[in-house]
Formats: sequence, C-alpha cells, structure tokens
Amino acid sequence: MLGWTARETAEAVSLSVPAVNSALQRARPVLREHLPPHRCEWSAASTAQEQALLRKYVAAWDAADAEALAALMHEDIRITMPPYPFWFEGADAIRSLTANLDPTHPVYRGSWRFRPTTLNRQPTLAAYLQPTG
Repeated sequence: MLGWTARETAEAVSLSVPAVNSALQRARPVLREHLPPHRCEWSAASTAQEQALLRKYVAAWDAADAEALAALMHEDIRITMPPYPFWFEGADAIRSLTANLDPTHPVYRGSWRFRPTTLNRQPTLAAYLQPTG
C-alpha cells in the first residue's frame, strides 16, 4: 500500500501485520490479471465515465437526494469508515444510511460536503461533515 511497510499499513488500517500480508498476497494475482504488466503503464488519470459518476454522486449528496444516491449504488455495495465500528452492506442497508440527509431524522448530524480527489490512482472523495448547531 503506497510503498509502506506491512507494519505501517497494519497500523493505518487497524489490522494485524499477518492480516495485511494475507490481503496483499490475495490482491496481487487479481491486480496482475487486470493491470498492465509494468507499473509505469498504469493509468494515473480516471476516465471521463468515472469522473461523471463522481460528479453525479457529489450532486446527489449536495442536493440531499436519497433517491438519486440509491440509484447510483450497485446492489452489492459495501461501506465502512474506520475507525467507526459500522459496516453497511447491500443497497437496502445503504438506503437506511441516507436517512442522515433528512434534518428531521434522529440520526441527522449535519450537512456533508465532498471534494473530488484521487487515491491510489482511483477517483475518490474527501468528505467533510458540518455539524448542526
């Protein structure tokens, strides 16, 4: 992961060193199957399609549009956000997560703002919560 040692990676993701090594061992054959053989040939930029999808996702959050968010999600979606101890798996579970968009709902904590960026050569978002009150 980003040239880090197994120990550094384990600390960053709250796993044991053996768990990190095992995950990397399983990931390498999959990467070899899907990426060009030389690292310098890997694309550093996301595709126009990925950027368009990211813009739709940000727009749905900005509009607090739970239905638009649900429409963008794949049925086998999975969300976790270490260090918080929750795990949402599947579209139905994710739809329940969007309740935090409604200021009248008990789980509402404030408004979210996202800034597109990249991580490990993939499009991603930096998320910021502006708490209520």
